[in-house]
Amino acid sequence: MVDIFGFFTEEMTIRLLLGLTFCTILAVVGHRKGALNRSGAVASWVIGMTIILMVGVPWLVLILVFFVVGVAATRYKFKAKRAMGIAEERLGARSWQNVMANGMSPLLFVISEFISPGAIFVAGYLGAISTAMADTMSSEIGMTSQSDPWLITNLKRVKPGTHGGVSLLGTAASLVGCLIVGFFAWSMRIETKAEWSIVSVVLICAVGGIVGSTVDSILGAIFELKGKMSNSQVNLISTLAGGLAAISIYLVL
Repeated sequence: MVDIFGFFTEEMTIRLLLGLTFCTILAVVGHRKGALNRSGAVASWVIGMTIILMVGVPWLVLILVFFVVGVAATRYKFKAKRAMGIAEERLGARSWQNVMANGMSPLLFVISEFISPGAIFVAGYLGAISTAMADTMSSEIGMTSQSDPWLITNLKRVKPGTHGGVSLLGTAASLVGCLIVGFFAWSMRIETKAEWSIVSVVLICAVGGIVGSTVDSILGAIFELKGKMSNSQVNLISTLAGGLAAISIYLVL
């Protein structure tokens, strides 16, 4: 269990100063560059501060990697996507709903790690982040495919941007996104006690991300496409599913 009385140590003071500086700069820059609207900037600042105070800088860096790569994927061939009517509004500026939908599950694993440290929650965190990355990459890159996607529930061709649509390009992009998360997680030694190999970290991220993004597509086709669930609800459930899938792989390894 965490030692509450020993919380405000020298290390924690350093984290606090780094967090205040880092998260504030990123929130302001993200807002000014159009990646976040005002509410999204505030929500990202709160989540970032919580992560860095509870578990440290490396965990926050993974969120930032997802954010930067996600913004780049959103703006990839943006004019072409806008011409097709499938581009994100306001150049993909994230609101607080978008930030919380992708950030709540990772935050749950962060809080769990803070209360009771263990590699199992690290795996859950990696799976949740990988899911968010895989979903964003598959959606934003997949929409630029020259062929129409298939609806995941019946494999019929649908229009690009349809909820639950999958493509070979999007699937490949989602896997690349998982590999990016895995590489950064391993390079920063996010789990030092377990001494995971790069193969273990990448496998945890890949399985968690692919399972989570598949759940996202299934929920999108069954519920979101029919207006029974919002995109935020789908993202929340899928990132949690990805985290649990990553934990399952960790327990097997």
